[in-house]
Amino acid sequence: MIAVGVLLLLAVLGIIGSLGQVVGIIFGAVLLIMGLYVLLRFKLTGGAAKDALVGSMRRFGPGWSLQSDSYQVGVGEIRLDLTRAHIPEGEHRLALECFIGSISVVVPRVVALNARGHASLGSVAILGQKAEGIGRTLSVRSPDYGASTRRLVVDAEVALGEVKIEYGAWKEEE
Repeated sequence: MIAVGVLLLLAVLGIIGSLGQVVGIIFGAVLLIMGLYVLLRFKLTGGAAKDALVGSMRRFGPGWSLQSDSYQVGVGEIRLDLTRAHIPEGEHRLALECFIGSISVVVPRVVALNARGHASLGSVAILGQKAEGIGRTLSVRSPDYGASTRRLVVDAEVALGEVKIEYGAWKEEE
């Protein structure tokens, strides 16, 4: 932010080129920072994709079992609907990161939740509580967390976009 302000001030004072050149410099710097972030942050893994530079990562429907895991997307979305997944007893952890885009998690009501959402610029909504703006963090823990046999810890972060974590109906087929 400071660098952008300095560049704009220098352009207005005529010390460096036109305002159009400054906008070009800022746009180029943003693209460079995004590219470096993606290259340094995301690892390439074999097997099932849990990291994507661009695109959508979705898990829903029956036939999969929740495990502690991490999902990362550079630009796009992460959508996890756990309402039809098999969720074994115990504590499970999900680490979710999206640089630009959205993260959405639907958790069955039979699972106790301890969730933290952060948006550098955007919104965070967890179980009906909402925070919007710059550098917003929201933490919510269900009252029955300690006594529950099925527990989920979610840590969701987005640089620009939204985080939404909500309860849905339990639909597991046993």
